[in-house]
Amino acid sequence: MAKTTAAHSIPTDSAASPDRPVPVTEVELAALKRDRALLESLKAQTQALSKNLDEREEDIITRIEAGAEIVGDLRPTVKIGSRKSISWQSALAALCRRVGLDDKAEITAVKDRAPVSFFKELAIP
Repeated sequence: MAKTTAAHSIPTDSAASPDRPVPVTEVELAALKRDRALLESLKAQTQALSKNLDEREEDIITRIEAGAEIVGDLRPTVKIGSRKSISWQSALAALCRRVGLDDKAEITAVKDRAPVSFFKELAIP
């Protein structure tokens, strides 16, 4: 008699043994195929929504900075943030050690010369 596990709905056969694995059914394969298609569709929708939000936020930021009147009770603000991406920090430390720069101050000085990127963010309380 076949049973299903609650976590993954994978059929298990009480007569299955290490020598005789549980058969793979068409239902399982069809469910995987369906879920893959659904996931791809959701990814595409998420990307489209994200792009749309970015464009709308950029438009509103531009209008606010140009002095547009803000109608209504919400009072948005444009915040300017900065980011120094040093995701390569561990590689930098290893490279510095190889060339004899073991001093943390020297490594920090190299990291401090990394470029800073600025971005605008719309805050809506």
